[in-house]
Amino acid sequence: MFMDNVDTGSYKILNIRRLNRRSLMDGKVSYVPSRTIKIDFSGQDLPAFIYLWYTKLKCEPYMQRPMQCFSCYKFGHITKNCRSVKLCKSCFQPSGDEHQCDTTTIKCINCKGNHNANSKSCPEFERQKRIKELMSTRNLCFPEASQLVPPVHVTLAIRTRNAFSALENLGEEMGTTYNSQDFPALKSNKNTTPARTIDKYVPPPLASRTTKRKTVFNPGTHNRQICSSPTCFKDNQAENCVQSRRCHEPSFQ
Repeated sequence: MFMDNVDTGSYKILNIRRLNRRSLMDGKVSYVPSRTIKIDFSGQDLPAFIYLWYTKLKCEPYMQRPMQCFSCYKFGHITKNCRSVKLCKSCFQPSGDEHQCDTTTIKCINCKGNHNANSKSCPEFERQKRIKELMSTRNLCFPEASQLVPPVHVTLAIRTRNAFSALENLGEEMGTTYNSQDFPALKSNKNTTPARTIDKYVPPPLASRTTKRKTVFNPGTHNRQICSSPTCFKDNQAENCVQSRRCHEPSFQ
C-alpha cells in the first residue's frame, strides 16, 4: 500500500522499513513503532523530498549510531560478532565466574578517561559518531571518514594530574604540617583550543589533456589559419615549405 502511494520521481526504492523508538514503561524497556521511516534508494544520490498521499515529505540522510561491543567495550562491532575474551566493565580484565573486581577508580578502555566505557561523553564515542555522520552525508567509506576525524590523544599532563595521592600523608610521616600557602593548588590543565572544523570534502578534478592552439601563416596571403591539431600543423608546415622552395627555384626560359 505504501509503494502504490509514494512518488519519488526518478529515484528507485529498494527497501522500506519503519524504525522503532525506545520506550520505558514501569521500569521495563520496550521498543514501539515510531513515525520515522527508513527508505533505501538505488544509487548514491538521495532525493530532497518525496510525495506520499499528495503530501510533500522532507528526506534526510540516515545516521547510523556507533556500534559498541558490550563484551570487550570496543567500537566497530557488536557482542554477537566479538572474537575477544569478555572483559570486566571496571578493570577490563578477563571476566570469569570467579572474577572479583577490586578497582575503585573507573577508567575508560578507549580514551583512558575517568568514566565508563559506554559513556556518551567519551571522546572516542563522539569521534565514532562524527565518522558515521561523514559517511552518511558525504558518501564516504569508513577508512576515508576516519582520516578526516583523527583520534583523540590524551596528553601526559592529563593522565598524571591526579597521580600524587601517595604524597597526601607525607606530612604526618615526617612530622611536618603543610598548608595551602606552601603548596598552592595547581591550575586546571584543560584544553582550551577550539574544536577543529572540517571543510567539505571535494574530490580533485580528473586530469584532462588540452590541445595547444597554433597559428599558421600562409605565404602570399594576409589570412591566418588557426589549427588545434598537431598533425594538421605539420601538414600545413610541410606544404608551406614546398611552396617556398618552388618560389626560390630559378626558372629557365
